[in-house]
This record gives sequence, C-alpha cells and structure tokens, in this order.
Amino acid sequence: MEKIVGIDFGACNIKTAHWRGKGTHVVRLSQNVDQNYIPNLVLYDLTRSGALETKIGDPAKAEQDPENSIEHVKRKLELPEWSKPIPNLQREVSASEAAADIFRGLSEKLQSKLSCQAEELHAVITVPVCSSGLQRSRIYQAALAAGLAVEAVITEPFAAVFSLSDVLEAEDSEETVLIFDFGGSTLDLSLVRLEHDDDGLRIEEMAAAGLPYGGIDIDAAVLKLLENKYASVIAEIKSHDKTLEQKHTSKELRDLVTVLKEKLCEDDNDSVERSCTFYGSGELREFELTRQEMEEVLRREQVREKVFGLLDELFAQTYLNKSEVTLVKTFGGTSRIKYVLDLLTEYFGADIFDSDDYEWEDETIADVAAGAVRYLAVRREQPDDIEIISQVPFSLGLAQGKLFKKYLDFAPPYGQRTKRIPLPWAELAQRENKVSVYQCFADSEGVEIGGDDGAVYIGSAAVTPSLYKAEDGILLQMELADSNTLRLIFSEMGESGLKEIETQIINLNANV
Repeated sequence: MEKIVGIDFGACNIKTAHWRGKGTHVVRLSQNVDQNYIPNLVLYDLTRSGALETKIGDPAKAEQDPENSIEHVKRKLELPEWSKPIPNLQREVSASEAAADIFRGLSEKLQSKLSCQAEELHAVITVPVCSSGLQRSRIYQAALAAGLAVEAVITEPFAAVFSLSDVLEAEDSEETVLIFDFGGSTLDLSLVRLEHDDDGLRIEEMAAAGLPYGGIDIDAAVLKLLENKYASVIAEIKSHDKTLEQKHTSKELRDLVTVLKEKLCEDDNDSVERSCTFYGSGELREFELTRQEMEEVLRREQVREKVFGLLDELFAQTYLNKSEVTLVKTFGGTSRIKYVLDLLTEYFGADIFDSDDYEWEDETIADVAAGAVRYLAVRREQPDDIEIISQVPFSLGLAQGKLFKKYLDFAPPYGQRTKRIPLPWAELAQRENKVSVYQCFADSEGVEIGGDDGAVYIGSAAVTPSLYKAEDGILLQMELADSNTLRLIFSEMGESGLKEIETQIINLNANV
C-alpha cells in the first residue's frame, strides 16, 4: 500500500512524517523514545569481520568516528565540488554520494516503521528558500538514487504553514502569517495569506526570503569564545588526541557547544555548565557558558542586523507591511534562543508577537515534515474548496542537444512569467515535431539533460505540421499560467502578422 511521507532534510537533523487517513503522524526514527528526529550523519563502518556497514542517525553518532563519518551534508551539497577521503572505503565520497546513502538508510527505516516496500514510499522533500539550485537538484537526485519516488519539492517555511491546523481549519477568517524558520543552517521566511470564504480556503505565499546562516554558524562563534576562555584546558585536552588534526576533540567540542547552547534555551538561569570527558584525556572537565556571553556572541555575529535585514527584504517583495501581519509562527531550533525571540517582539511589537509568552514544545520540531506531507496529501486529493499558490524557484527550458537551454525563470513572486522562443522549422523537424520541456534547479544553463545535477524532463508538446503554412519557422511562447501550469503557445508569422496556431498544457507537478 502506498505511503505518503514528508521529509525535512535538515543540515543537523532529519525529521519525517506520513499521512495516515486524514491526518499526519510523525515517524519516530530515533532509537531514543523521546526524540522525533535523527542526526543527519552517515558513517561508513567496518564490522569485526571486515564487512562494510553504512549507518545513519543515532548509531552513526554513537560510534564517534569522525574520520569515517560525514555530517552537515546539506551544506556540502552547495559546493560545486566537495569530497572527503574515507579510510574504511579507501576512496573519497562526494556530498551527493553521502546524501544518497543517507536517503537509502532513511528509506530502510521508513519501510520498517511503516511496514511497506521501498516502491510504496512517495515523498515530498523540503528545501530552504535560500538553497542554491545546485543544492536543490542534488537533494532531489540523491533521493531518486535511493529509490524514493519524489512527488514534490517545496520550501521549508511554506511546508510549515500546513502544520498550523487551527489556522487551516478556522472558518470565515483571514490571517496573514509570517513563518520564521531559523534552523541549523538557514534562516527562512515566508509571508502567507490564508483566506476562508464561501468558496473555501485560499493559501497564497505572498513573499519568501532566506539567508544561509543558522545554528551551525552560531555554534562556530561560541566555540571560538570557549577556545579563548579555556585556552590552556583545551590545549591540554588536544595533546591527548593523536588522531589526524585532533578530529575527535574537535567533534566533542562542537557537541559541547551545541549542548550548552540548547541548555541556555531551555533554562531561565543566567549560566549553564557541562561536565564531559574528552577522547584520550580520561579526565572530567567543566565548562560554563553564560547568557551574557551568548548574547555578546550574537551581537558580534550581527544576528539582529541579519534578522531585521531579511524581514525588510521580505516585506519589500509585497504590498503588505509588517503591521498587517496577524500571526507570527516560529520553527527551527535556533528560533528558541531568547535573544532571537526578543528580536521578533522588537520588530513586530508585543501585540503581534510577545516573546515572554513563547513556549517551546518538543513535538513541534517535526512540524515542517508534518506540514510537508499534509501539503502533498491536499494536493493529491485536489479538493475544490482549497486553492494553493506557491512554487519552489526553478528554471524551465528545452533540450539543446544533450544540454539544458534555460528560457524561463520562476522565482516567486517576481519570476519571469512568459518568454517567446523562435523555433526553426528544420530544427523542429529533426526533433520529430516534439518540443521537450525540462525543469532544472541549477542556477545556470548548460547542465546535462538527465545528469546527476542536470535537468529533469517534465513533458513534451507535439506540434502538428499540417497546421502551419510558414516553413521558415514558428514561435513558441512559454507562459506560466499559474504555479501548476505551463502553457505552450505555438504561433507563426504570416503576412498579416503573428497568428496563434495551437496551445498545449504541461503540468509542472507531474514530476516535481
């Protein structure tokens, strides 16, 4: 039986949910019963018999083997070329290969939890607003390589909208919702208008903006603080670590920072402490992080300027202003920091968002995944009383030999919506009177059709030669009618001017 799943492929953690009947259900993949996520980490381990075993999530993290592990894969997918030598494999592993291995392990866990076969899993995957086209393409291709049927790719903050059950199910109401998703690697914003009337519910993304900055960057800044504060202690600890570049100690220090930061989010105390024994040293060490130190780091990192600047950019995309926002909803672990919450109060005012009333609920960590699967379920059921207007930015174009030729960009809300392209009759005839359209996440044209990071075929339009009189060429007009439909209008230039000959429709959601 088909299982619809939502996958929030975060830089630090992976969250999943599936559609069960008329509601969402978070899939708890972790070995920890009170944890509804798994670390986004892959380990290439060797068993005692010498066999290779690929582990993801908690088992990979428990081994504490940084030389044979790859973490923060999502960020590495942004780089044109990235690979890491893995001693246990005796070769290098690229970011795309690591991502595919993680998706394979994820698929196996989902099959076990949902009692299904791989071919029964149909997924919607979320991506950051600010992710590059290359990163989006590689995430999509990695999921395909792992055998997942990817039915949709949507942005993380827009997916989060569909987790707001109270708002979605309210009758005769209007809300302008600001989704503030501050996670491990990105800050993503989405401004969404929800209108309930006699015709049903209209969900429209008015604007979206993103920044490649998140908890990983803040952790790195806090780590520098601790390295200065405990310079002699850390130097002594590292002296016991004989691994290449002291990778064990470096990994343990990063984990220490994450724990201290999270404890400050959870507690009202002015400082938190953490005791830990580092690799090779065998001695218990005490570390402290104060709230004052944390806030000083955030000021040096110019978090206020980053947040306010991105919010200003968001509202500059639309006719709305911040006073018209009726609801602010926060997602992502970094948004739990009190300093960040206070910024939202400062920007919008306590009447719209009061940081003192904020309460974190552990189950909400998987809301983006839950929203994603609900989005897909709604789209597949296609109810007449729900209209959804949004789309992940991408490019549309035609095959030019074996390469993708970009003609049309779609990046809400100001993407180019129409483009006329001359098609020489002789060239068209060589294509057997078919115009094949491809969808590409890549930022530039010239990528390989069907390659690892290439363009994805979404459909073709057959041209009827007998309808045309002019043989010197025709014009193809690619037009985005809405977020779901690409209209192909074929015309020819005659003595009396341009004449429309035939029109064909391609569904953009057929593949992605």
